[in-house]
Amino acid sequence: MADAPTELDPQLQILGALRQLRERAYWTAFAHGLLRAGFWGCFAALPLALAPGPLTPVALALLVSGLVVGTALWAQLRVPSDLALAKAYDDRLGLKDRLSTSLDLIARGDPREAVLRSTLPALETFQPEALYPLRVPREGKLLPLPLLILLAALILPGVAQEAVARDPALAEALAGQAERIRRFASREEGGEATPGQQERRRR
Repeated sequence: MADAPTELDPQLQILGALRQLRERAYWTAFAHGLLRAGFWGCFAALPLALAPGPLTPVALALLVSGLVVGTALWAQLRVPSDLALAKAYDDRLGLKDRLSTSLDLIARGDPREAVLRSTLPALETFQPEALYPLRVPREGKLLPLPLLILLAALILPGVAQEAVARDPALAEALAGQAERIRRFASREEGGEATPGQQERRRR
């Protein structure tokens, strides 16, 4: 005769539900934080991308790793205590403090069987997403914009340099324009009249 399936300990069920709630709180905070960090990180990396010399893969990897690690630590700090999570879940689903009371009894080493079992029906449809739904923050919705700007800052200078390297005439023309701008700036700074101004004065 087969043994009847053993019923899971109510205390283990409650602690398991709290573990799911804690994990949901962490990963929700991590996802939101990573999107926000990515948004502002693109702007922070823009000066590096525009600085002389290419942004090396090592520097880019360090920047991304720093964002991920920093966000992970930040998300860990954002997770409330188990009792606060249980209380928030009670309030959201109208459970009249059943989950938080059961958790408090377990934490105090006084797991009253009747109280714990009265909480189990609420765990049959346990929904961590009811307390922590998946929502994209505003920075996440706007993330493609700074990301495209950063990619353009990384790619376009290299494309321009390659075009100049392939076309000596273009390089010479750009150098000539740069020299004209330099001379104009020098004359303006020294108060020297430009050729056009000299011609007008002679008239």
